[in-house]
Amino acid sequence: MKALTWQGVSDVRVEEVPDPAIVNPDDIIVRITTTGLCGSDLHLYTVLAPFLDPGDVLGHEPMGVVEEIGPGVTNLAVGDRVVIPFNVSCGHCWMCGHGLHSQCETTHVHEYGTGASLFGYTKLYGQVPGGQAELLRVPFGNYLPIKVPEGPPDDRFVFLSDVLPTAWQGVEYADVPDGGSLVVLGLGPIGDMACRIAAHRGHRVIGVDLVPERLERVRERGIEVLDLTEHDDLPGTIREMTDGRGPDSVIDAVGMEAHGSSVAGFAHKLAGLLPDKLAQPMMENLGVSKLAALYSGIEIVRRGGTISLSGVYGGAADPLPTLQLFDKQIQVRQGQANVKAWVDEIMPLLANGDPLGVDSFATHRLPLRGAERLRALSKERAGHGQGCLQPVSAAMKIGYFLSSEEWGPKELVAQAVMAQQAGFEDLWISDHYHPWNDAQGHSPFVWSTIGAIAATAPGMGVTTAVTCPTMRIHPAIIAQAAATSAVLLDDRFRLGLGTGEALNEHIFGDRWPGADERLEMLEEAIEVIRTLWQGGVQDHRGRHYRIEHCRVYDLPSKPPEIVVSGFGSKSVELAARIGDGYCTVGPDAESVERFRAAAGNEKVVQGGLKVCWSDDTERARHRVPAVAQ
Repeated sequence: MKALTWQGVSDVRVEEVPDPAIVNPDDIIVRITTTGLCGSDLHLYTVLAPFLDPGDVLGHEPMGVVEEIGPGVTNLAVGDRVVIPFNVSCGHCWMCGHGLHSQCETTHVHEYGTGASLFGYTKLYGQVPGGQAELLRVPFGNYLPIKVPEGPPDDRFVFLSDVLPTAWQGVEYADVPDGGSLVVLGLGPIGDMACRIAAHRGHRVIGVDLVPERLERVRERGIEVLDLTEHDDLPGTIREMTDGRGPDSVIDAVGMEAHGSSVAGFAHKLAGLLPDKLAQPMMENLGVSKLAALYSGIEIVRRGGTISLSGVYGGAADPLPTLQLFDKQIQVRQGQANVKAWVDEIMPLLANGDPLGVDSFATHRLPLRGAERLRALSKERAGHGQGCLQPVSAAMKIGYFLSSEEWGPKELVAQAVMAQQAGFEDLWISDHYHPWNDAQGHSPFVWSTIGAIAATAPGMGVTTAVTCPTMRIHPAIIAQAAATSAVLLDDRFRLGLGTGEALNEHIFGDRWPGADERLEMLEEAIEVIRTLWQGGVQDHRGRHYRIEHCRVYDLPSKPPEIVVSGFGSKSVELAARIGDGYCTVGPDAESVERFRAAAGNEKVVQGGLKVCWSDDTERARHRVPAVAQ
């Protein structure tokens, strides 16, 4: 499977890693459909690097569909839709029984004296493989996963993994009295959601940040906001807004992501560059966290008030103003969110409408490979909100269409490289002998082009859309070409096949068969191709094709998927019966529904659409006749 892995300081990559397997009887395997990109993931880039090994799989905010269950799992079935909490809790120890799932005694990490294990979050928390991957092994399958209903999009539920319970606990711990006031410092995903939850409960909420995009998002929810850059005396400003006393409660949703404190910022960076033996004690014992937000919270909150810490702080020697805390009689509550403790309270807000705005909460959506842009996001993180990755075909992916009729081979390869740089991870490439019309003017040999793409845009997936294996090229040759392409593309190749059209494929002058006969030929051609992909010497004597002592020597690690193209009911039925998937050019909901009805929802469906784009409207319109089929 593909997964986002840590490879070194400031170096994360999507790599092929072994698929997870059932280890304990109550394990489950989940195929991830959406996984959140948390602000604390950025700490793994440098600050927590001493506690990571190359190849560690990251991510702790996943949801997906149960793909496999252990023999001891009775509460879930294959196909169930589940959200996975970020902390790994057993559900039966003393701590879990008292709602302290983040302190689970079964999974806490004795070596480092830390609490419950976390998915994808360093040796400090168990070094458990994370959820920014296509598949995830989840222990405690009868307790840990949160089963959610079908219907609403993933965005409705994925934030149950971390953001919603973390923000909910932050508001709970703030203990705002009825009719009271709350200041939220930091309007990233947790602070933003905490504002929404507190406002939904009827509290007066004041949000504080210095990033315009964050301030505007919260302001649009009808919540008061203060721009930190516009107030030299923030505590004084807030006291003026709260009868001169200050708010009843403060949530610090900033932690060590705060701006300022160049010394602390340097120490964070230094810790990430030191050898592990020096860096680990530095991070464990040296106070390098940026405490400006916490100091502000202590100054802002009224006497006798409460501070709730949702922001993560690191280091064991952070100096706290204990005298001021004592003098003001301030209560402080903090800790990792106890996800399972809050689910029953949160779920009704997700089932009955969307009062917290979770459906539109994500600001960035990327395919799994887009997670490699974490470095850029970390440098520009101030303006960013909540990101989501969609690793598998259960979530729709957008690929790029390489039109062999409109561009020569060098241009197609250059477009593939640019598509990869733009964040696409899959390509379609058309395969014909002739273009649709002379105005298009191109038709390079597709298999040579695919080889060049494999060399210049490694990691891209490619599908032929579509190859005709029935007339101008014998299916045995297609089997060899497709196998070679799959080897070059590291198994990221799909073979799109169709019956072909005389306009593109009729070049030898022989009889062009009718539609029903071409469907029959296509079915036999696929049989020949798959036979050769089994390896060894093969023979085939059929109605349309014959091979003798034929062998494809260079085979990929697994046979490529074959997606079958079709427009009429017969071709769709054939695709459902013998194809690994279905592809169609243009919007064709009726055919897709027919395919789904016959094949189920597990097989891939691909659709392609060409558009004419230009920075000039008339020029774009002028291109239409050239590409019209």
